[in-house]
Amino acid sequence: MNSRVVAYSRPRSFRLVAGNLRGAMWAVRSLFFLNGFMFASWATRIPAFRDTYQLDNAQLGIALIGIAFGALISMPMAGWLCEKYGSNRICTVSAILYLLSLVSIAFAPNLIVLGVLLISFGVGHGLLDVAMNLQVVEIEDRLKKTVMSTFHALWSVGGLAGAITGVLLTAADFTMQRHFIVTSLGIGLLVWVIRPFLLPPRKHSTGDAQTVSHGLSFRFTKKTMALGVVAFCVMLCEGAMADWSAVFLHDVLGADEILSAVAYAIFALTMASGRFAGDALVERWGSAKQVYFSAVLAVAGLLCVTVSNHPALALFGFGMVGAGLATIVPIVFSVSGKLSGIPAGVALGSVSTVGYLGFLLGPPAIGFISQWLHLRVAFGLLIVLTVVVVFLAQIVKPDNTSTEQSCR
Repeated sequence: MNSRVVAYSRPRSFRLVAGNLRGAMWAVRSLFFLNGFMFASWATRIPAFRDTYQLDNAQLGIALIGIAFGALISMPMAGWLCEKYGSNRICTVSAILYLLSLVSIAFAPNLIVLGVLLISFGVGHGLLDVAMNLQVVEIEDRLKKTVMSTFHALWSVGGLAGAITGVLLTAADFTMQRHFIVTSLGIGLLVWVIRPFLLPPRKHSTGDAQTVSHGLSFRFTKKTMALGVVAFCVMLCEGAMADWSAVFLHDVLGADEILSAVAYAIFALTMASGRFAGDALVERWGSAKQVYFSAVLAVAGLLCVTVSNHPALALFGFGMVGAGLATIVPIVFSVSGKLSGIPAGVALGSVSTVGYLGFLLGPPAIGFISQWLHLRVAFGLLIVLTVVVVFLAQIVKPDNTSTEQSCR
């Protein structure tokens, strides 16, 4: 009798846990998609934003610094907040802040209010990115396998969908205000639906609890700093592609507005494709080799873009850059969340802060350089940063490589 109860209760328990994990995976996948969609909605409206407030490239760069500043003041605390309150709660709160800020930007009555709203937009962006990635680290821990790249692929798919939607709404003469209202209402509803399925926090170990209670959100070791540098270089290039690819095609190569918007769509498409294949490639080649070959491909793509005299060659180059950069940041984040002796939230928050410094400060830096020199020169400097990743690829290895070795 007792043996029958045990035999029955174990499968039931397993089904319940597996169901919860599956629900969490779909919720986090949706969150990555929605985040990418929202960011692309902003990216495709940057030309309209510039025209609305009559900004030149340098002034646009200053405006983008507001977003960077907001993220930089939130990310150092994001890991601590997630460790203390749970990444599931931080995901919900930051997504709502992100959406409200996006809508408000389109209605800012003056530049002072606009600056405050851009900072708020950056705060929501920074908190959400760290919290989402911590959800994936927890999923990987429960699955005992690498899935980070696939989740980041859905961010790229969302970015592609957001870019296409932005192009269509622009062609349909939707104002920036109407565009952001419709986007935010739809995404806000979906966030509220998926929020109960996000993974709740586990109980902290004694060491982790002490870290959380003291509010320590940084842990800069040799490994976290090296991972941060790789993330910085790659994410600076990603930010440049998002904010300046369309401007490059329009201003440098003379493409019309519709063709210029295709540049980011191609970049997002190849990045999404590369990320869907990323987890399998890491299992086959290992983290370091995958980062090395990916960075080499990105260097080749940036060379095509920088020397191009025709939109077709530049678009081909943007595609190569997307495929090359696709898997590097997911690998870095996955490795960061599994470093020995450091709580996942603290390690990922530290690496993310350095990485997103590049993502958010890169676009304004491109604006300043293009204003003082030329946009080709600014894109040429991206090649130097990607070469740095080629030389640092060997440090992107987990502390415990047994999992990688068993997969190959």
